[in-house]
Formats: sequence, structure tokens, C-alpha cells
Amino acid sequence: AAGFRGTVRYAPLSCHIRRETCRKDDIESWLYQQIEMTRGALPWRSMDDKRDDERARYDVGLRELMGGCPREYIEILRYIDSLRFYDKPDYNKIYKVHTFDRKICGRDVS
Repeated sequence: AAGFRGTVRYAPLSCHIRRETCRKDDIESWLYQQIEMTRGALPWRSMDDKRDDERARYDVGLRELMGGCPREYIEILRYIDSLRFYDKPDYNKIYKVHTFDRKICGRDVS
């Protein structure tokens, strides 16, 4: 089993269940950062203990996690969830979805 690596706040679920991480987990961590910047906080922000944080991630619903975020974030999350351990993520696809989201929200994309 893999030991915990990274920041608890942005750690992917794989990290919490001590599974070896892969490229899709890097994208999951990045998405949590995007959600936090968009919403101002993640639902598990106030959790101090890693175990509480892990439980909160399993218990939080999509609406609670993504509330106030562009719907494109959900598309990215579903794409991440469709990947398997050895899959190479289509970073270009994620970039295009994220760039589109930023354009429709009126944020600079350069």
C-alpha cells in the first residue's frame, strides 16, 4: 500500500484509501484547486483529521461539491472518473473544456 503523499485538502480519493496514485489523480487534485478558487472553499475545508476528510469526500454529493461552479467542471470530473490507472489522460480535452468554461464566465484565458 502506498503511503500518504501530498496536501490533504487537495488529495485525490486514491490517496486517502492508500492506493498508488497515477496521472488521473493529479488531475483530480488540480480540479479540487479549481473548485476551491471558484467557490472559495471545498466542502471538507474544516476537517482537521485525514480520516474525517476522507469520510467527507465519500459523503459529499456532486451538488455540494460543484455548487456555484461551471457545469464544465462536472464534465471534467466525469472524465477523470472514467479513466483507469494506466490510462493516459487527454490533457488537450481537459484544457479545451476548461478554456471554454473560462470564456463563458468572462475570465481572461491567456
